[in-house]
Amino acid sequence: MAVQKRLALTVSPDYLELLKKVADYQKIPVSTMVMGLLEAQRPVVEAMLKAFQDIEAGGEKEKILNAFLADAFEGVGKSLRDK
Repeated sequence: MAVQKRLALTVSPDYLELLKKVADYQKIPVSTMVMGLLEAQRPVVEAMLKAFQDIEAGGEKEKILNAFLADAFEGVGKSLRDK
């Protein structure tokens, strides 16, 4: 099993308060809620990486952007349907 890695994250005081309030409603630690937010964005981050790689390889930026948006929304939709 892979070991989870830690990440130092700096946020503004008002954003931290917002995160705390949302976590309180869910009765979970702030770090657990933030991890959930990050995991939910994973398809978008993966699509973003692919877009950067395609641009670096010389692809057409407009087509790559359209594919990025389509992949990102498709990934988010799939993760919602799978729950």
